[in-house]
Amino acid sequence: ISHKSSIVEELFDKAYNFHNNSGTNELFGQNLLILGTEYTPDFYHILVSKILGLGVETYSARWQIVERNGWRFPFRTFDDIVLRQLHLSKVEGILLQAAGRSRVEQTDSAVFIINKFPHPQGEVLGGKFEDLPQQIKTILNQRIS
Repeated sequence: ISHKSSIVEELFDKAYNFHNNSGTNELFGQNLLILGTEYTPDFYHILVSKILGLGVETYSARWQIVERNGWRFPFRTFDDIVLRQLHLSKVEGILLQAAGRSRVEQTDSAVFIINKFPHPQGEVLGGKFEDLPQQIKTILNQRIS
C-alpha cells in the first residue's frame, strides 16, 4: 500500500500508507498489495507500557525468532514478553486493518502482503521474488475467470 513500482502501477489503482487507510471504504472490493511492515519507534511501546503500569523492567529489543499465530519468523521486537506482546499486537492490528480494507470475505478481491510480519490467515507464495509479478497476475486472472 505504501510503495509504487511498475507492478503496483500495472495491477493496482491506489496507494495508501498504513495509517491513512483506516476507516475508508474506497478500497472495498479492490485487489490490494501491501508492501512493508508498520514501524512504531520503541519509545512508543515503552511509554504505553509505563502508562498502563505493566511493570516492564527490561526495554531491550533485538532481532529474534518469533512464534505467533502458527508462524515462526525473524522479527525485531522486545525481549520482555509483556512488551513483546504489546508490540506484536500493534503491528498485527495495523496489518489486519490494512488487509481488511478490501473486505475479502464479502467480495472476490485478493490481498497480497509483502512484509516481515505474516498475516494470521495468510498463505505463502513460493518461488523467487522476481517471479512475484507473474504469480500475482495469475492469481488475479483466476479470480476473474
